[in-house]
Amino acid sequence: MRKYPGFSQTGWKCGSGFNLIELMVSMGILALLLLILASVVVHTLSIFQGFQHSKQTRQSGIQGLDMMAKDLQSALFPTKLSDQSSYQMIQNPSFLGDDYSNRDSLFWQGMGFQDDQVADVVEFGYFIQWIVSSNRSKAVLRRMMIASDDKENYLLYRLPRQWLSEEMLTQLYPGDLHKSDRGVIAENVIALWITLYGREGEGGQELSEISAPFDSRAAVLMPCLARISLVTVDDAAAAKITPATMKIIRNLYNRESVDLFVKSLPREIRSGTAVFTTEVALETQGRH
Repeated sequence: MRKYPGFSQTGWKCGSGFNLIELMVSMGILALLLLILASVVVHTLSIFQGFQHSKQTRQSGIQGLDMMAKDLQSALFPTKLSDQSSYQMIQNPSFLGDDYSNRDSLFWQGMGFQDDQVADVVEFGYFIQWIVSSNRSKAVLRRMMIASDDKENYLLYRLPRQWLSEEMLTQLYPGDLHKSDRGVIAENVIALWITLYGREGEGGQELSEISAPFDSRAAVLMPCLARISLVTVDDAAAAKITPATMKIIRNLYNRESVDLFVKSLPREIRSGTAVFTTEVALETQGRH
């Protein structure tokens, strides 16, 4: 009978395939490769999600800054500074307390639109509010906008010296976002930095910083320029802000500049910060 290599009367030789040990080793190597591949995919997705979150934080910071700049460009100032019933701009008003000055807050009247898109004088305001829970503290940028069709809260003409109060802000913008998220422009904004400048000297050639707090009804120098900075944190840094960390951050609001403020932040927070700055020209010429 003719014989063929690798063949016996009982069938193919066992040595021509994988034995059990070789098969188990191959499966182990395949499992290890799949585990490494899965780790790479998870890490890549984590980086991508972090990038997306950072992008969203950047977009919300820029949008908040743009909205504030647009509202400020319409700011109205009194034609006579002695007129205590006229328009008013207030930076860091003492009667609101420290909860609304993180680091700065600004309130004023300007041209805006009611819900029916009718142009009118609107009460504006921007401030940082800390939302505190048992183990987390979150900072949001809020925009106050009260049009004349809000009969209860629009007090500029009825009570010109009481158009802004802590009671009204607490009612409209409570420290619990589950009750109301009205006016929330951006989340994870830990500081609002506002510096006002006015013109002095012959011909108004010298630009001088106006110290806060500022009240246009009591000021000698009217602002012609506002420099605004928002300090934001990404989601990773925001998740590390506890009530104790919030206190540390708020204690740093006394730094002389936004750059020094950021440099003084705890390392785990500082690594996730971004600063957005713009300048807004204010039309105050001719006021006396």
